[in-house]
Amino acid sequence: MNKSNKISIILLSAIVLCLSFPSINGAVNLTDSIDVEVEQWIGLVKPAINIDNQSVIINADLGVNNTYDVDDTINIDINITDKTNRTSFILPRTMFYSILIVRKAEITWGFDLFSRMFPVHVVNSTNVVDSMIGAETSSSITIPLKYTISNTTYDDGEEMTMYIMVMGLLPGDTNGGPFGLLPIIDFKRITLNATYV
Repeated sequence: MNKSNKISIILLSAIVLCLSFPSINGAVNLTDSIDVEVEQWIGLVKPAINIDNQSVIINADLGVNNTYDVDDTINIDINITDKTNRTSFILPRTMFYSILIVRKAEITWGFDLFSRMFPVHVVNSTNVVDSMIGAETSSSITIPLKYTISNTTYDDGEEMTMYIMVMGLLPGDTNGGPFGLLPIIDFKRITLNATYV
């Protein structure tokens, strides 16, 4: 067997081996979703959070001083059901969302303590119908994760809490909202058991 055949076989074997392992880099996809119904001819937006506690695998790269830098994203699917029987809207119909992730930061004081305890705070909106004014419909929310963890947290993992609040515009009724106070808002507290790789 000549040298070029051996190199070809080695390269082909390496490609097959790499393809056989799932990539550990990439977004964290939650197993549940936010369900949105657009109702009545006027287009009332009714979002409901159907996400339960779950385990997630988050990518972290070796940093400096025995720490790891987290640089990943969490994706949350949006399932939209349009019950309006309309083919188009002029003005957009939107779901506003606020997402806060809270960690039990390592007890080391410094200027970055707040950012370590609250690594994610996102306030944004997404369209839930196609309209002449505004962007097209989105089928997911992407949440950036950028923070630093200790070597111990990298090895042991951690429990984080994610708070999600959503509201539709034009507002449709949800099931009571947070503590039954605002029926146009849905709110949920979710535990994420994080493993770092």
